[in-house]
Amino acid sequence: MHCLQQSQIQSLWRRVQAQMLQLFMRLFPWIHATQEGLRFGYQLLYLLDSSPFYTPTLHLLGQNIVRVSGQEMVSEHVFLDLHVGPDPKHCQHYEHQPPSIHVI
Repeated sequence: MHCLQQSQIQSLWRRVQAQMLQLFMRLFPWIHATQEGLRFGYQLLYLLDSSPFYTPTLHLLGQNIVRVSGQEMVSEHVFLDLHVGPDPKHCQHYEHQPPSIHVI
């Protein structure tokens, strides 16, 4: 009796897996097309300056991507000077302060 129940459970599980696979294969093209369409729409709106968000994911996260032209970078003189290790010339001074980002 126990053996029969185990085989019935396995058979049921295989049928459920087959149905889930069929459902996935039927829905996947629609889900993928919707996702790609949303991405295209967000990128188009961003390029037309109609939206501050480049992708739906960035919209959900509330993150904005800001475009900066080369001319703006030169006129603003924005350069990052990252210090990742101690400077041998200033070792004593560096030991008391954490690494920092300097904007010139």
